[in-house]
Amino acid sequence: MGNLVKGFFATVYSEDGNSDESAAESEETWVKFSFQLEADEAYIEQRRAALARIVEERNNLIHQMLLTFDQQSLQSCQELGVLLDEQAERVRPEYEVLRSLVSPLQARRKEALEALSRKIGTSAKTPHD
Repeated sequence: MGNLVKGFFATVYSEDGNSDESAAESEETWVKFSFQLEADEAYIEQRRAALARIVEERNNLIHQMLLTFDQQSLQSCQELGVLLDEQAERVRPEYEVLRSLVSPLQARRKEALEALSRKIGTSAKTPHD
């Protein structure tokens, strides 16, 4: 998950562009959609810190807490439930921010595919249909 977050910041908030040399080597027809966001450094650092905290909590859950979790103990189950509820409250706003970025992009991608399909006379099928 940490690598995913690093990749997100390296592409979405990058000023370097999103070139993909491997696609140019393909002999198949392809279409690439990408987007970048412009934001001030303070906002980017705020986003980076929020996602870093989620990654840290997730890693702690997977690599530490579950090792000591006793599924036979009611107290252990209740403690883990409280921890997960607290974590969910911190994750939801970050999820909504990411969803607000991705949803319009997905809609535009689908519209573009449908327009292209009409132009060449085929039916549009996206990988998620």
